[in-house]
Amino acid sequence: MRQSIKRIYAVLICALLSLSLAACEAEEPAEEVRVPDFETLGIDAIPVSQALETGRAYAYETVTEKDDALATHADVTVTLEKAKTPKGFEEEEGYVWVTLRLRMAYGDEASNEAGYRYSYLMADWYDIEAVRGSVQYDADRQCETFEVKMDGQTYPCAAILSKKAEDWQMDESTGLQHCAETVSWTLKLPEGYDGIVCGLVDPLLKAPETVINEEGQEEPSDGEVFPALYDPAKFLLFRLDRVE
Repeated sequence: MRQSIKRIYAVLICALLSLSLAACEAEEPAEEVRVPDFETLGIDAIPVSQALETGRAYAYETVTEKDDALATHADVTVTLEKAKTPKGFEEEEGYVWVTLRLRMAYGDEASNEAGYRYSYLMADWYDIEAVRGSVQYDADRQCETFEVKMDGQTYPCAAILSKKAEDWQMDESTGLQHCAETVSWTLKLPEGYDGIVCGLVDPLLKAPETVINEEGQEEPSDGEVFPALYDPAKFLLFRLDRVE
């Protein structure tokens, strides 16, 4: 009889422990899964891996240097390569250096007549404002530093911008000259991060004076054209979706 009672008590204790553990598990808050800003805002960005695989050129619509009313365009190709740790930086475990290049090839009548203009930007796929707010210019190393978050951790990063123009060359088949200019970002990023977006934008875009916030109220603009004035016809953006 006593053994039966002991077994009943043991069963009851196990049941109570199971209920207690279930209650504790239920009380733990679920991890918040944030939708990337680009997806929330419906902003398009071409995966760099796709651009590299196809090797195709993408059209960038812009204006000429001498006449804002005269339209021209460039054929843009993308390259990506690993980079050495630049002077002034130390090698750090868990980070990689890569160089993303956008080469703009011009050669239509408008660019022959009046040159070309372009503007560029860098943003973050996941959190546009947080990353933008962390940007600082490092005068000693001539780069911008910023922070990204991955797997719940914050990583300090860096971006070194450079531009290189090629000489105009005559194309005998068309009778027009052609040239190219390349804008490059050499980036220090945590290995595996897939959120950096670089691209080209219509140089005539001007930031609005005010914007509407999440509460539907008007407030002063931060002076940025992106994402406030996003229009797929005026932006050509590439997402660095593979950093190894």
